[in-house]
Amino acid sequence: MKMISFTPAAATALALACVLASCAGSQEPLPVLRMGETVNGRITESDPPRFQGGRIRIYQLEAREGVLYAATLRSDAFDGYLMLGQQLHGITDYPFLWAHPSRPAPGVVRLTFSPPHSGTFLIIVQSTREEGTGPFTLSLATLPVLEGPPTVARLPGGEARGAFSERDARHPDDPSRFVDHYRFDGPIGRRVRITARSALQPLGVEVGALGTAGFRTLARASTDGAINFTIPGRGDWYVRVISPPRATGEYTLTLEDRPAAAAFTSANGSPGR
Repeated sequence: MKMISFTPAAATALALACVLASCAGSQEPLPVLRMGETVNGRITESDPPRFQGGRIRIYQLEAREGVLYAATLRSDAFDGYLMLGQQLHGITDYPFLWAHPSRPAPGVVRLTFSPPHSGTFLIIVQSTREEGTGPFTLSLATLPVLEGPPTVARLPGGEARGAFSERDARHPDDPSRFVDHYRFDGPIGRRVRITARSALQPLGVEVGALGTAGFRTLARASTDGAINFTIPGRGDWYVRVISPPRATGEYTLTLEDRPAAAAFTSANGSPGR
């Protein structure tokens, strides 16, 4: 006998397809989540469970490419989760376009996303356990996208403390990541070591130049979060610290001078190269 198995993603898609088919059969459209409004909902035992998870409720929304959105779920009745999905030709579902929400406070789940194109999307509200039921509120808002040069902090020698928040600039290639910028300078040939440490992982750290065309990366941190950098010319140089997707929290950044490269002497007493 041939066995058929489903991956979690496929099983979730199947569950969503069943819900959508049920709505179509009953001629009841999905509830709509509109910009700037808060809807009151409830997960009940009659809602379908997701594979390896709790029961789900689905809302429909219209979203535009290039806009940064924040969907916020609040509930004291159950631990919740949010996902962004989409129907393809009314048949196939892709429920994991964006599935890594943050938890800024107890009972609050926030999903920040920038859709890959304009169109109709699905917000999936899920309880993390099948027995999780009860009331909730769901809201949708836009977040500002950075325009113009970013705010830059001065990075002195020693240690600086920073924190990512939802008011920070977004990475131009991945708006799910927050970025902070720090400036430092020094004479040509100055050798520095820049290290970032945080419970947030993976944390991105880059050194480069910042101009009207944006950030130009010259070096990236190794797996230990450290960069060894030699200043190649006069002027200001910048450190860009990049958060993991949708992650907020604190980090430390250190800048210290490295010793000059050691000279050595060859066996005949002449300077080595």
